[in-house]
Amino acid sequence: MSAPALRGEPDDETPTDAGAANTPNMAATEDTVSGQLSRLLERFGMLEPAQLYTLLEGIEHESCHEPEEEATCARRWLNVAYAVAARDGTPEAHRAYVAALDRFLASTRPLVG
Repeated sequence: MSAPALRGEPDDETPTDAGAANTPNMAATEDTVSGQLSRLLERFGMLEPAQLYTLLEGIEHESCHEPEEEATCARRWLNVAYAVAARDGTPEAHRAYVAALDRFLASTRPLVG
């Protein structure tokens, strides 16, 4: 039996690039991040998990410009699943959170060898 997925979670075929462009200066980056944070706060109750993921991805790309890794994607889905479970409180949302936690833990190396 497969783990429950978040409704709207992209599959392997779904592009998750938020379309974040490299900005030439920090002010432009702050404006972009600020706008994305505003959208996140204003629309949180209406956003589907995939939309939350895309917003978080855009914020991270604009603010840190680090290469994408599986653990980064798994952590982002964990954050989304946690937020949706807290917001919706449904059993499905809580199962999706546990599945996202399992995925995140599987993508990270153990701290102790």
